[in-house]
Amino acid sequence: MDWLKRNTTLLVGALVALVLLGAAGYYLYSQIQRNEAISQKLQQRRDKWQSLVGNDPYPDEANIKAARKDAQRVNAFLGKVRAQFGRPRSLEVTNSSQFKSLLETTLAELRNKARRYGVRLPRNQYHFTFEPQSTMVQFKTNNIPALASQLADIEAICEVLFKPRIHELVQIRRVPISDQDMGRNQFISRSIETNQVAVVAPYTVTFKGFNAEFSNVVKGLTKAKECFLVKQVSVNRSKFGPQMQGPSQQELGRGVQQSRRSSSRQQETSANEQFKRRYGVSPGGGSSDNMQDAYGESYGGGQSSRQREIQRAYQRQRRSATSGSGYGRGGGQSGQLPQGDPMSNLKPKPLEVTLLIQVVKLKPQEEE
Repeated sequence: MDWLKRNTTLLVGALVALVLLGAAGYYLYSQIQRNEAISQKLQQRRDKWQSLVGNDPYPDEANIKAARKDAQRVNAFLGKVRAQFGRPRSLEVTNSSQFKSLLETTLAELRNKARRYGVRLPRNQYHFTFEPQSTMVQFKTNNIPALASQLADIEAICEVLFKPRIHELVQIRRVPISDQDMGRNQFISRSIETNQVAVVAPYTVTFKGFNAEFSNVVKGLTKAKECFLVKQVSVNRSKFGPQMQGPSQQELGRGVQQSRRSSSRQQETSANEQFKRRYGVSPGGGSSDNMQDAYGESYGGGQSSRQREIQRAYQRQRRSATSGSGYGRGGGQSGQLPQGDPMSNLKPKPLEVTLLIQVVKLKPQEEE
C-alpha cells in the first residue's frame, strides 16, 4: 500500500496508457473492416466494368446513340398505343357536394336519353346501380374518385346501348365500392384490377332487343372512344310485348312477293322496249315503218310466218325472264317464304343479351 501511495502518478499513467491502447486497437480493427468493405465494392465495380468492356456490342458512343434512338422509337410506339385506348372521361370531384351534384345530373341525363331513344328502363326512377348513393349526402373521401370513375363508365356504356335503340335495359351491375354497396343484386363479385399500366373495371349489362340491335351494340362498343373489352357474351331468346313484335314470316313473304312482281313488270317493260328497237314491231303484232323497211313487206293485213316466229321467240323470252323462283309462281304458297330461301334468315329474333364488359383506363405516364 505504501508503494501505491508513493507511485500513484505512475499507476494512473499506466491505466491511461492501457485504455488508449484498447481504443487504438478498436479503431484499427474498425478501419480494417471498413477497408475490406471498400475493397469488396471496388472489386464489384471492377467486375462490372470488365463485363461492360467485354460486352458485344461494346457501349461506345455510337452504340449509346443507337440505344437512345431505339428508346425514342419505343416511346413513340407507346404513344400510338395510348391513342388507341382513348382518354378516360375526366370527372374532377373532390368532395361530397360535388359528387352529389354530378350524380344527380348524370342520372337525370341518362333517364332523358333513354326516354328520347325509346329505351325501357327497369323503373321510372332507375338509378343505374347508384341507388345507395342517391339517398346519401356525405361520402367517404377515399371512395369519391372510384365512384366518379364508375359513374363515367356507366354513362359511356349506356350511350352505346341507347343509340341502337334497344328495346329494354334490364340490368347493369358494377363492382361494389362503399359499404352501402354490399349485399345487393346490382353488384358483381369481381374486383377492379390495377397494374403498372392500366386500371381494368368490369361491368355486366343485360338488355333486350332484336338481332339487329345486338349487332349495332357490339359495333358501338368497338368504335367507342373509350376502351371496351367484351369478355363474355350470353344470348337467350326473349319475349317482348305486342308493341315490339317484329314482322312475321308471312308479312316478309308478302313484301318480297310484291318486290318480285314489281321487278317482273320492270323486266317485261324492258323486254318490250328491246323487242321493239330490235325488230321494229310491238309484241302485240302491230307493224312499223322500221319493220317494213327491214323486211320489205307490209303487215297491215295480217301476220306472216316470219312475224309469228318473232312473236313466239319474244313470248319465250318473256316467260323465261318472269318465271323461276318468284314467290307465288310455283315456288311455294303465295305470301309465304319457300323452304330454304335465304330471305328466311332475315326474320328479326327477340333476344336477351348479357355482356361482361371491361373498361380499360390507362394510368397517367407519371404514375407508371
